[in-house]
Amino acid sequence: MREWASTAHTRAGVNCTACHEIPDGRAGTRAWQDRPGSASCGGCHGGERDGCLRGQHGSPLTPATARLPMKAGAAGKALDCDACHGAHAYDTARAAADACLGCHDDRHSRGFAATRHAEAFARERRGEAAPGTGV
Repeated sequence: MREWASTAHTRAGVNCTACHEIPDGRAGTRAWQDRPGSASCGGCHGGERDGCLRGQHGSPLTPATARLPMKAGAAGKALDCDACHGAHAYDTARAAADACLGCHDDRHSRGFAATRHAEAFARERRGEAAPGTGV
């Protein structure tokens, strides 16, 4: 898969079975899951997953119940790891800003790219600013 081939998972030697083979209930056996869902992320990324779940995106809210304007197609989306990262292209920089516009359709979100916060984030991504200085 082309998306997966360019990720940190590939560089670290993490292949398909790490996420797609899950315990099947019998001692020591595992079964293939075509769509393991974001629950499989917690095995290696529990801290990140739990941090997200403690925020607004992990609350009982859904795009359908949001107070801010959302895109019409977002109403039925699940708020999990895959909502911002994609199943095979886990790009944390994309998830930090660009992925927001997949659901959010308010003036603030649409205007983010033209703000000083977006420029600070771009400088950090280009290596022109210290890690953590971008928004």
